[in-house]
Amino acid sequence: MTHILKRVLRLSVRFLLLAVVIWCATEVAWRNYAPTSKPLPRQEVWAHRCFSPLYLENTIAGLRYNVAAGAKGIEMDVFYDDSLQNFVVSHEFPYLKADGKLLLLREVFENIKDSTQYWLDFKNLSYNNQKNADKVLTELVNSHQLANKVFIESHKGWLLRGLCHPPLRTIYWAYYENRPPIFQPLKIWSMKLLLMTSDFDALDTFYDSADDRYRAIFDKYPTFICYANGETEVKNSLKRANLVAVLVDSSQYFRYNK
Repeated sequence: MTHILKRVLRLSVRFLLLAVVIWCATEVAWRNYAPTSKPLPRQEVWAHRCFSPLYLENTIAGLRYNVAAGAKGIEMDVFYDDSLQNFVVSHEFPYLKADGKLLLLREVFENIKDSTQYWLDFKNLSYNNQKNADKVLTELVNSHQLANKVFIESHKGWLLRGLCHPPLRTIYWAYYENRPPIFQPLKIWSMKLLLMTSDFDALDTFYDSADDRYRAIFDKYPTFICYANGETEVKNSLKRANLVAVLVDSSQYFRYNK
């Protein structure tokens, strides 16, 4: 019994030392790491879920309203539906039918065309649908000539990295505050490892989460802010040198677009 305990102890110590070495190596690599610089919009104001006082969110009418009002881009929630082999625009599942019918991403591209940029919050990215979703989305973007105008966002970074190729652009949701404080360093470490081995175009996080701690860790990446409301929050977001865009729920803030 004593022999077994000693062996377990030796293995535990070796595992701990290996973990420390890997941790330290990752931290050193991160300090010297610089993501590939890519041409991106800067300090723009985009529409969150195509919200408007006149139309329902995630509708063609709402999309048109926000583009006409001056939004530089529009954010939408999408689900890949295997039975339809298409993307459905909806914030929830079961799907919301704002006009009594499903709104497909294909219809959005057909109606809005290249008059704006698109941020697609991919709600149900999974191992089961990644390849089919990638194929369908790539075909949609190419057929509507929207190269470099469609950003795919997800918190499932290890799956999202499979979509890191032209004509698509990717946004990784860099959020760690949903973990207990004791586990946040481990989450941040895993995010650094993911970022250094992927080719995401940008990160995104909540306005309240883009604090000094976030900046100290992730400010080397271009960042989208989801979302800011109120004059002060919008102005503070636009002061960030690495800001790509901030989402808002009111068209009055589109006046800050240059």
